[in-house]
Amino acid sequence: MSGPFGSSQLMYASGAEAFTIDQSLRFDSATNAYLSKTFAGAGNRKTWTWSAWVKQGDIDGYLFFAYSGNSDSDFGGIELSSGTGKLKFNSYHSNACESEAIFRDHSAWYHLMCVMDTTQAVEGNRIKLYVNGELLTKTIGSSHPSQNDDMSINAATEHNISSRNAHSSSHYFDGYMAEVHFIDGTALTPTSF
Repeated sequence: MSGPFGSSQLMYASGAEAFTIDQSLRFDSATNAYLSKTFAGAGNRKTWTWSAWVKQGDIDGYLFFAYSGNSDSDFGGIELSSGTGKLKFNSYHSNACESEAIFRDHSAWYHLMCVMDTTQAVEGNRIKLYVNGELLTKTIGSSHPSQNDDMSINAATEHNISSRNAHSSSHYFDGYMAEVHFIDGTALTPTSF
């Protein structure tokens, strides 16, 4: 499923009825399914919002990832952390912002958000993780980016949905994603979706 980001539909069966979930895809880690796009020019690397509805298969994998391909000094991504089910933002620029909460319900759809705004004076406001509209205030291993730091996401480089392809091992996401949004230059709240 490699190719430019685009829209699709997922047929979902519930009991005897089937219905379509617009703007959704099924990612199968066993077949290395992912989407990839290289932006022609950089966007706002200080401020952006990523949002998606996610239903897990395996508990592991990157949801969104950017990597220049030049060195280990230019990468960043959002993942359901390996084996733990914790939501995590990871970057060369900052070690991690990882939730203490664990998300392992394979029958549930989660609305996940990562909001980046390195222009914030308070370091704890520079990376925000939300699940189902709730700000995750308890995070572990946090090393916040410096104020006004340009992050790897939104650079003129390869961006992937469901993989960190080309950087180390790929860590393909397994599960469903619907209504994936990446907003350049704006730090939004869950009420925007």
